Amino acid sequence: MVSKPSRKGKAAIRGEYLVELTPVGTNPLLLGRAHRSEMEKGFNPSISFLRAQGFSIRHLNAAILQARRRGTDPATELLATGAITFDAYYRSLAKACSIRFCGFEDVNSLLDLKTPNMRANQTFARLGDGSLVVLIAPRISDIAKLGALFRKKSFARRVAICSPQTMRALLVRQYQEVLVSRVCTGLQTEQGPFSSHKGPGFAHGVALTLSLISLVAAIALAPSLSTAAVHALVALFFLACVILRAAATLTYERAPLTKIAPVTLGELPVYSMVVAMRDEAHIVPVLVENLRALKWPRSKLQIILVCEADDPATITAVQNMALEPCFELVTVPVKEPRTKPKALTYALNFVRGEMLTIYDAEDQPHPLQLVEAYQAFSTGDPSIACLQAPLVTTNPKQSIISALFHLEYAGLFRVLMPWINRIGAPLLLGGTSNHFKTDAVRAVGAWDPYNVTEDADIGLRLWRHGYRTGMITRPTLEPAPHVARVWLRQRTRWFKGWLQTAFVHTRHPLTLFIELGPRASMITVLLLVGTVLSALVHPFLLASAIVSLIRLLIAEEASFAAKLIAWIDWSTILLSYIAFGALCWSGTHQAERREISWRILLIPAYWVGFSVAAWRAVFQLFKDPFLWEKTPH
Repeated sequence: MVSKPSRKGKAAIRGEYLVELTPVGTNPLLLGRAHRSEMEKGFNPSISFLRAQGFSIRHLNAAILQARRRGTDPATELLATGAITFDAYYRSLAKACSIRFCGFEDVNSLLDLKTPNMRANQTFARLGDGSLVVLIAPRISDIAKLGALFRKKSFARRVAICSPQTMRALLVRQYQEVLVSRVCTGLQTEQGPFSSHKGPGFAHGVALTLSLISLVAAIALAPSLSTAAVHALVALFFLACVILRAAATLTYERAPLTKIAPVTLGELPVYSMVVAMRDEAHIVPVLVENLRALKWPRSKLQIILVCEADDPATITAVQNMALEPCFELVTVPVKEPRTKPKALTYALNFVRGEMLTIYDAEDQPHPLQLVEAYQAFSTGDPSIACLQAPLVTTNPKQSIISALFHLEYAGLFRVLMPWINRIGAPLLLGGTSNHFKTDAVRAVGAWDPYNVTEDADIGLRLWRHGYRTGMITRPTLEPAPHVARVWLRQRTRWFKGWLQTAFVHTRHPLTLFIELGPRASMITVLLLVGTVLSALVHPFLLASAIVSLIRLLIAEEASFAAKLIAWIDWSTILLSYIAFGALCWSGTHQAERREISWRILLIPAYWVGFSVAAWRAVFQLFKDPFLWEKTPH
């Protein structure tokens, strides 16, 4: 029996339906008797049976009005506000149809399925009493058809109804091992060349070996000439990176926030959010409040909080929150690799939305970010499958590390990435605030569970499958790491993931060149490979420059070759520092510059940190390639 809405439920209905969206003079709770009875004549079948269960006409009419405005069903609106629980709603529906209702404990097992679908709404089930039934969790849009269907008593005896939550829980109970195995092996089985599970290919090993042999042989045969040639090649490589940063800096114009056009609620699709968490129980309340601040109809919103099955603290923290029905908890079974992309791909099985975004637990997205992303998808190039929101750190004053991290993010998300987007090259996405078309994510095989920078990989993979990426303007705020050991672990993971991504996408260089085109290929290789290689080479180049300078100072007469090498090394290093500093400084605002202040002079030390992280990543790539070093927030 469904009870009448509680005061809390009525308050939710009143706030949701009347204050937020109902036009002035259209208060459904104050409708005249004649108008109310006119609405009753066309009572929606998805809620009509609730009248006999204690729901008042005025609340049902309010749901009808809101559904008309949002392009949904009245039942969807009631469920979204928590005015009735899913179990209570489907129990009432079963009673109205005179068929059996099943809770989770009423079902012993499901009929074995070879390819289980976590979004299925019907299956065969063996109940506790031994009977075999067709178990259904009817979609709201299909409820109108049930009455005629269940008038056939022989059919009704073979059917039972459950809520969608119960159906999903039953599917997970029976098939989670199959599901997680499919997540871990799906990309390498279906799109093997795009999986980082195999690591570097044979061609990579041959190329590296031949390069080392050639270098050693050249130095042995002509040491002076070879040394100068190596320095010149390194200088050309660094110069290419300098030119890329300079081009972005010189063409940078600070863009205002994109104007939000009026939105027709009925046209909005279901939007899904996925947040993968591990050991983050302390941040759950803040996360929930930040997600609640996003502007989107709750009846068209799905928020999936993903936790690891062996993280009871975070799971309990989520369960103890008084969450709205749009929040869902998904637990990922314990299975290697223990990575964020594996958790995201596992959660994708439960995603209902046409659009999908990824957030981190510490994120504070702009309240209108979803609306801007929706409008960008609706009015932009149809081939755009992903939009990146800029990331802005909130604590530049906390430490030297956080100040330089903020500076780096300003250059990356405000200057470099918009420039890359303008000239038509793939975006190596940031790990959060990516907005996707869900079908496109599924089409490219979702995230690679073995790649520890799944964001950069999927951005490039989308391009190679014919999709495009873009940017929006409303940012996501997040704290920067402010302790060196945390920053080092995070940066090691990034460098290792970029190496994984580089190995994957250069297995067939000619194919990559054809698919991306000359300009996009060059920029992608410079960003993906160049970032890591420059960090690896930097300490040797710096040491060489310092040694060369010392020799010039103490030598009575230096050779032309020594002077040339010293000049090349110092020019390369100083130009690299200046280009990096100019790129990042141009992306900062006046207030941020005051907070960063003199710390910008520590860019050389920051680059030394890059080198430590890059070499740590190389060693880790061979020792423990799929290790995800979790960093605290």
